Amino acid sequence: MANLPKRKILPFFIPMEGCPNACIFCDQRAISGEKASPLLKQIEEQIAALPADFGGEIAFYGGSFSMLPPSRQQQYLNTAAAALDYGKLSLIRISTRPDGVDSDELDFLAAGGVKTIELGIQSFDDDVLKRSNRGYSAEQATDACKRIKDRGFNLGIQLMTGLPGDNRQKSLASIWQSRGLAADMVRIYPTVVLQNTPLATMYQRGEYRPQTLDEAVTLCRDMAAVCIDAEIALIRLGLNPSTSTAAAVIDGPYHPAFGHLVYSALKLQQMEMAIARGGRANQLFYPPADAALVSGQNGDNRNLLQQKYPQLRLLSDKYLQLGAVATAGTIYNYRQFISDFLAEE
Repeated sequence: MANLPKRKILPFFIPMEGCPNACIFCDQRAISGEKASPLLKQIEEQIAALPADFGGEIAFYGGSFSMLPPSRQQQYLNTAAAALDYGKLSLIRISTRPDGVDSDELDFLAAGGVKTIELGIQSFDDDVLKRSNRGYSAEQATDACKRIKDRGFNLGIQLMTGLPGDNRQKSLASIWQSRGLAADMVRIYPTVVLQNTPLATMYQRGEYRPQTLDEAVTLCRDMAAVCIDAEIALIRLGLNPSTSTAAAVIDGPYHPAFGHLVYSALKLQQMEMAIARGGRANQLFYPPADAALVSGQNGDNRNLLQQKYPQLRLLSDKYLQLGAVATAGTIYNYRQFISDFLAEE
């Protein structure tokens, strides 16, 4: 229901390397907690320590993998080759930029065993890209996605909300564009102001206002619905919580449980729509596994519903399918809710 597939990943971060320019919002060292790229020996040791039946992915995150020197890329890919051959690892995943995946590079990556390419696109709006100093156009980003799909790679798209020049309509257009390009997976990161970035300077000068947490949650709720409806794996909502990230945040919608906030907001919307469909019934049933989403962060969903519908009782029902809610014999499943919700937007 929450569309967060369980994946086994051995991650390595290559912070800031391969990037041809500095984006105004970026400090990957703070985000990842990694100050330097991994040594080949470190990668080999961690692969060797995996159980023989691990069968997961090795992922090279951060920076722009495909824009590293070819010899450096090859060294990283070679470290995973034997593990792929023996089945200890199932595939290689990289993250990079839209302007770093021309046909020759895709040939190289395919030969090296890469199966999944995540593109840090951030937005499909030219003005947002320009203001963020991304260094490529929306057309280039679109073409890169098409090349990746045409070559048979799994396509991941990373988007950001709340960048300079961005608004709700532009972010929603970007997620619909991702859907139209048949993305296999999406990450959505609300923009936060990090120390020692150009965006921090803009913020301090009063030239940039970040989204509030409520604004970011509501927008990401609606973007998540687009992904769920299209069965696109939504593999990250908000920055991965860490001590280094929390310490670097000056302002913006950072929350260590941001994904839970988004899915709780969707659940609240589903419950309200179920109540309306059921003629404001006094009982609403949910499966036990959904209790945390039904309650919401700090009980916020329960409190809001009880204020709005004082007679309403929320009751656990072990026979209900995961994601569904029910009123007086009427079951409202999650996929139908998502479809109805998008139709109303």
